[in-house]
Amino acid sequence: MEEYSNLVEKYKNISTISFRDYSSYDFLLRDSSWTLNIIDQLLEIIKFELISMQTIPNKKIRLKLISRGKSNFSINPINNSNSMQLKFKYVNLNRKKSKSFEIFVSILQLLQSFLKNNIIVTKRDIYYRNVTLYKSQITVNNIINDISCSLGVPHSSLNINFLEIPLYKNIKIYGLMDFDPYGQEIFLIYQNGSKSLEYYKDHLSIPEIIPLGINYNDIQNYKILNSQMIPLTNNDRKKCFTLINKCFNNHQVKSITKFNKN
Repeated sequence: MEEYSNLVEKYKNISTISFRDYSSYDFLLRDSSWTLNIIDQLLEIIKFELISMQTIPNKKIRLKLISRGKSNFSINPINNSNSMQLKFKYVNLNRKKSKSFEIFVSILQLLQSFLKNNIIVTKRDIYYRNVTLYKSQITVNNIINDISCSLGVPHSSLNINFLEIPLYKNIKIYGLMDFDPYGQEIFLIYQNGSKSLEYYKDHLSIPEIIPLGINYNDIQNYKILNSQMIPLTNNDRKKCFTLINKCFNNHQVKSITKFNKN
């Protein structure tokens, strides 16, 4: 297995399998042959390590994945510098734990087959391939997102049909949202991407989106009374504070803060 040594770390009785060289991480659209080659290597390594478990007492295998929730994938907008900080999580296989590892391997095998045969699928298609093993669509979604993030490729490079937003030059994009905390949350997700898919935000966000609909200035200019508006509930106010913590700049903070004046 020397040809795959850059993906495997061995320490005592533990073999740690990485999805790529994380020291030079990037997130790029790659052709299917590149992705297939990596997945072929991963499955070959896993097969080899599983065989070795038969002869090595107490051997453990684990997959090393990028933690999407704990990693920082930010680019400083002022100087365009990379402030990326990767954090990792592990999926273990030993004599007591095997279910999560089994699901990962199963989905990798499916992706290998789709790439080899040039088949385009959805996450829903994958779930229905083995409902008994996967149990829920959320499980499948999370694992596919983990694989996508750890390999550093968008879903399309895995032959998975996923909504990726094409950016067209010189075309204005508008968004009509409700003027409430939940409408503002939807707008922020369109503008900046989802936190759970932060690594993917260049493909799933529209920074130049222009908001339509009523805003706080309209309420002042048209002298709309508080009695004419639906009052915020305690949950609405909690949502406001949650959104403030998610805001990316002072303008967004001011926009959300104005809700609490009503």
